[in-house]
Amino acid sequence: MNRFKSKKPLVYGAREEFTWSYTKFRDFRTCPKKFNEVTRLKKFSESKTPQLEAGDRLHEAFRRRVEKDLPMPTAFEEFNDWGDEAAKLIHPYQITLCEKEIALTRDLKVTGYFDVNVWFRGKIDLVKLVPNKKGNLVAYCIDYKTGKPQDDIIQLALYAQCIFSSWSNVVGVRAEYWWTQIHDKSHEIFTREDMNGLWAELSPALQKMELAQTNNDYPATRNGLCKAHCPVWTCEFNGRKNQ
Repeated sequence: MNRFKSKKPLVYGAREEFTWSYTKFRDFRTCPKKFNEVTRLKKFSESKTPQLEAGDRLHEAFRRRVEKDLPMPTAFEEFNDWGDEAAKLIHPYQITLCEKEIALTRDLKVTGYFDVNVWFRGKIDLVKLVPNKKGNLVAYCIDYKTGKPQDDIIQLALYAQCIFSSWSNVVGVRAEYWWTQIHDKSHEIFTREDMNGLWAELSPALQKMELAQTNNDYPATRNGLCKAHCPVWTCEFNGRKNQ
């Protein structure tokens, strides 16, 4: 017997596994080059604007309102009614979760957020699991949005998938965006059967995203952020190159 015969071929160096989140997916679609330079390679960083910092504080205010029953801060008193609604108990056996982190494998099974088999990661601002009359659960999830409203329900659908994967007895999900900039809301309702359509729509784009990583091919895409809002100043489309 050869004691030194390797059972598996040796592979030197770390192999980067493909993982994604809604934010990464969105950023890749906007501009693969910026996604690569900022998110993957971290050659450039985006400065945190006062608007983003205010958004973080508002998210924290909602979390404290729900988890600790604290009033909304004076700076956000215009959202007192929303804070009350977020903290409202719909059912005495309701389960309420703030900033719930959920990770899925490729076959959409729940796994640890930093486990080696992670494929997708999501973080839901607020989840409420409410028993119905048939002994199952109905889920409500909320994502607080501090930016301009967008006509994109993909993030809500991904949250619904995270919930369906996490709780087998959830029969439906009402997923809401709370648009704080315009003080308005929008929602979608999802069933488990809807998830097949989600993955049929996303699969081609995800394959493209994974292929870009495999081939290390991230072309620049001109878009509305190039002129003044992109930190990748070396890009041919960056507006600062002509200043």
